[in-house]
Amino acid sequence: RMRRLKAKFPDPAELLTASGNAIKSSGVEEKIAGDFISWRAGLDLNKFADTLRRYEIKILLPEDTEYPALLRETSDPPQVLFCRGTLSALRRPLAVVGTRKMSFYGKQATEVIVTPLSRGGISIISGLALGIDAVAHKSALASRGHTVAVLGSGIDDFSIYPSTNRNLAKEIIASGGAIISEFPPGAPSLKHHFPIRNRIIAGMTLGTLVI
Repeated sequence: RMRRLKAKFPDPAELLTASGNAIKSSGVEEKIAGDFISWRAGLDLNKFADTLRRYEIKILLPEDTEYPALLRETSDPPQVLFCRGTLSALRRPLAVVGTRKMSFYGKQATEVIVTPLSRGGISIISGLALGIDAVAHKSALASRGHTVAVLGSGIDDFSIYPSTNRNLAKEIIASGGAIISEFPPGAPSLKHHFPIRNRIIAGMTLGTLVI
């Protein structure tokens, strides 16, 4: 749907005033077009822009140079990414993900594997979740490496999930890494967001290590 809309409306700003019939003519279903128009009526662009400025959130499109190159090549790349921090430092990215209820051995294995990889210049990508994800990020930080967290929620302070890893997210940004999401600021962490998020983790990396 996003690709059809972009083909019909090369300037996205046109969608702010386009009629329902014009939107439907792009191939979008009538109900979706109606839902979009209803959502658009309540959109406060000034408030949205203020949120972006407050949290220093960048908007990345597939054609932008900072957009992950591997992700751009997938069958369904996000048409927009929200980013806090630095993605331009992405080098040989590897996903490291795993269970939230980790064993001591799982934690130890993550540290032993991630530390030399990170020191060797590999960007560690994970989902900021409790358990293995958090250990992967922390191991990369301890190695002074580059790490990126891909969230299933908005990346403003109040939306970061889990909230207990909010400080970890800030450490990632401060270290020269980034937190990114396809979901806009204010978006909650809904159950169906995580499979959507996972395709980004897999799509922007050379491989995925599951612990």
